[in-house]
Amino acid sequence: NLAMESAHIIAPDNISEDQIINAIKASGYQASTFKGERESFERSNKLGVRLLFTFLLTVPIIAISMLHQWQMSIDKNLISIINQLNKLLSENNQNFVINYPNAPMSTWLVLFLSLPVVFILAWPIHRAAFKNILNPTMDTLVSLGSMIAFTWSVYSAFIFDPKDQSMPSIYAEVSSSVILFVMFGRYLEHRAKRKAGSALAELFKLSASDVEVQVNGVTKVIPINELEIGNLFVVKPGERIATDGIVISGFSTINNSFITGEFTPVEVSENSLVFAGSINNNGSLIVKATRVGFDTELARITRMVLAAQSEKAPAQQLADRISRVFVPIVLLLSITTYIAWFLSDATISKSIATAVSVLVIACPCALGLATPIALMVASGKAAKKGIIIRSPRSIEKAVGITDAVFDKTGTITTGKMELLEMILIDNPLDKKSTQISAATLMSYALSVESMDSHPIAVAISDALSKQGVNKMPVTEFEHTPGVGVAARVKATSDLSSHAVLIGSPLSISKSTTEFSPKLTDAIEKAVNRA
Repeated sequence: NLAMESAHIIAPDNISEDQIINAIKASGYQASTFKGERESFERSNKLGVRLLFTFLLTVPIIAISMLHQWQMSIDKNLISIINQLNKLLSENNQNFVINYPNAPMSTWLVLFLSLPVVFILAWPIHRAAFKNILNPTMDTLVSLGSMIAFTWSVYSAFIFDPKDQSMPSIYAEVSSSVILFVMFGRYLEHRAKRKAGSALAELFKLSASDVEVQVNGVTKVIPINELEIGNLFVVKPGERIATDGIVISGFSTINNSFITGEFTPVEVSENSLVFAGSINNNGSLIVKATRVGFDTELARITRMVLAAQSEKAPAQQLADRISRVFVPIVLLLSITTYIAWFLSDATISKSIATAVSVLVIACPCALGLATPIALMVASGKAAKKGIIIRSPRSIEKAVGITDAVFDKTGTITTGKMELLEMILIDNPLDKKSTQISAATLMSYALSVESMDSHPIAVAISDALSKQGVNKMPVTEFEHTPGVGVAARVKATSDLSSHAVLIGSPLSISKSTTEFSPKLTDAIEKAVNRA
């Protein structure tokens, strides 16, 4: 992946990492074993420090070069300092005199400040340009433009005649400012790569590093890469599922949001399919591995994101074709410009200035990099938000989308259940029974539902708690998967114990108890409204 500056290499066991790295270096590139996000963070810090020093030096360079009043003030002050030093030397009988330079003092100050910018802070650019001398890149333009501008500025300062009414041809601010803008662009580029890489790294973090397998009734922890199809492994509450499999025993709810996009936990029991990276919420599970390694659903999603970041979109392919000829054309134009101006009886200074202008104008161009970085960041941000883009072509074609189909839960909605309405039936059992007040009924519901972690139970208990409903002591709590909950609630008024059952519409339809038609009608209307 050139945009990410990374490669995943599959090689025979008899080929070492050093051999691979040496082969890459022999091709003219630099390579090292990736040491994780820390390495990327350290590189970003180094770029930031270089950028800071370049900024601190370039700003006064530009200011002095552009502001005539500053130049006059600097010349006056530095000449005064030289006069004082000469006076001091004379008083001490020293046969040494500091002569004034030909060029103005402000010119030499600008050159002095530009020296570390061009030769020290911009060294990585010059090094890259030298390594790619046979295959010119954007670094070639930046290096040539800044070096020629600075070298000619120094030469002009040395040959400047004070009797000449014009100022020396100094372009030090050009060389420094170009380097500043290029370094700023590369700092932003590296940050974009780092963010896109961290989005992808979050997908890798979903996979477990080790797993607790069960062999002949005995459990032991092994590395995830030793897990094989058919192995039984244990998933405890709060753990991530190690690999794709089928539940052999146990009941729980799991979070499959990274695959389905739905944040509502899914109930799983015997024969349910589970996926690597999912989070087990409450119960313990014993799972039989059905897919491992690169065959899991998580691995497939990760490969899709990598492919989307590596594949070239039509716009990027066009940019690459232009980039191949862009640098040679710019170099040819620069040489042609110099020759044309020189043959037209222009001064050497004017000819070099126009030739350097061609290089400098082209230096900040990021034609070959802007498109892949944009696509990479887009796919990385999308993956972070749970949107997997299969191909960069999809991003280009997105501008022509007129209709979109979404999965509702967790996409258009928040994925978190809320209690919207309460319907109270006077006589739900369709026979004579003790009437219960609404306040008591809500207190019973809150007391029992607050004991459960099911999303519906959490929604009911949160809503009733906000209304200030009081809770009562609960005993004999029982949760039946797919049906509901039951418990005994001790009333605070008469200390009597009441059996409370809270169930789904399915449990009511299968119940032997005859409920009032009002209750079944209310349920049917709510289902139709949803």
